[in-house]
Amino acid sequence: MAFRVLTGELQHETNTFSRVATPLAAFRARQYLESDESLAALAGTASELAGVQDVALQHGWTLVPTIAASATPSGLVTAAAWEHLSGRILDAADSTIDGVVLGLHGAMVCDGVEDAEGDLLARLRQRLRPGVPVAITLDLHANLTEAMARHADIVLCYRTYPHVDAREVAQEASRLVHRAMAGEIRPHTRLYRGAALDGLNHGRTQSPPMTTALEMAADAVAADDRLLVVSLAAGFTYADIGDAGPGVTVTWDDSRHGGASRADALGRDLWRFIWQSRADKTEVMWTPQEMARHARAGETADDRARGPLLVADSTDNPGGGSYGDNVRALAALLDAGCSDALVASICDRECAAACHAAGVGAALDLILGSKVDPALYGPPLSVHATVESLHDGAFTYDGPMYAGTRGTLGPTAVVRLRRDNGADVIVIVNSNLLQMLDRAMVTGLGLDPAACATLVVKSSHHFRAAFGPLARQIATVDSGSLCTRDLTRLPFTKVRRPVWPLDDVPDAVGLRPYG
Repeated sequence: MAFRVLTGELQHETNTFSRVATPLAAFRARQYLESDESLAALAGTASELAGVQDVALQHGWTLVPTIAASATPSGLVTAAAWEHLSGRILDAADSTIDGVVLGLHGAMVCDGVEDAEGDLLARLRQRLRPGVPVAITLDLHANLTEAMARHADIVLCYRTYPHVDAREVAQEASRLVHRAMAGEIRPHTRLYRGAALDGLNHGRTQSPPMTTALEMAADAVAADDRLLVVSLAAGFTYADIGDAGPGVTVTWDDSRHGGASRADALGRDLWRFIWQSRADKTEVMWTPQEMARHARAGETADDRARGPLLVADSTDNPGGGSYGDNVRALAALLDAGCSDALVASICDRECAAACHAAGVGAALDLILGSKVDPALYGPPLSVHATVESLHDGAFTYDGPMYAGTRGTLGPTAVVRLRRDNGADVIVIVNSNLLQMLDRAMVTGLGLDPAACATLVVKSSHHFRAAFGPLARQIATVDSGSLCTRDLTRLPFTKVRRPVWPLDDVPDAVGLRPYG
């Protein structure tokens, strides 16, 4: 029997504090593929849909593709966009479907819908036959919800940050769905979450506590075949919703005696560990001025020979919903007289357009950056720039994240900024907001990211996968942007209270199981 399996990807990490709404055009600008086109475009790539296709080919499934759409993290997804996007999945669901594997994010918030993924799953269940197994893969920074646990039989989160295992996680989810369709297992999932908005060291999988929790989960599954999968989510803290924060899901085989009780004990143990380690952090952040001093001191020949000082402008990370146009790190480099520095990038459509109008070789004055929220990001930077090169911004990710998929920075200019104090900085000025996480985003512009003394990227952590091997030292800078690490600075009104670190929470409030 050839099973019919509905599949697709629909992903957005919604920063509810962003003033930039997310319409359907934002998905079309990044990735929007429908039906069979999505299968063809993503086959063999480092994507969830490629992982589903791998298992479908192995077992002879008939895939029912729906959509593969994602947008750069930003503000609320509009109601119209949500109805269109979710409708592409729901319209394909009918009584002929034997199983479902969806690549979601887990932190999408829409205008009028706090838990978009939970809403989609609830409506999907109404269209499927009873008992059809549904698996979802989620980002490691998902905000796990009761609706997700109730309506999805199988929940799998990425286990790497940077997220380089999307295809492998989708393969695992697909294999479990096949076993469920074949009647070998009866999967059931329960969620464990408590009064924490932050935890697991923001999900960094290079060190404890996240590595410890992942090991605990893997050891438990290996030791008990009633347990099918355990997922750990660090949560997405820039979402002012009731369910924001870290959580654990445990999926077990409900056809096996004692599976539920074993899953419950494990879920409680893992949540206890998350709660007890919630304040553990490994990230050290410089001010822009501290960063510039280190950059200036590292311009010796010996330092340059060992690769660039790699600096992440972490709080202005477009991958977390920041605007990507903060210029404080750039200003600090210029003020300190840093030479041989590359800033990748400043997202400023107006300046990119002005450079394209001026042409290669032109010298012009620009008011750079701080266009979206001048009150938070300002002031902008007045610079005299020379246009080094112009580009359409198209590139293909070469990995390890998103390998084989295509992206675009939009109309892009490479400009050089010089000052009398010896400052000499190259800046990528792009039009489409993207996190700087792949070398192709730089090399496609004719630049060598390994050849500069200082490389500043707009990213929080994903940059490490591609750029990390080039660096002599890696650091992060706090430019005072939207993705601040000090959550008390954000105007939360909807998150459940009390919740740590916004409130003083006693341990007794630390756990609530769902499902």
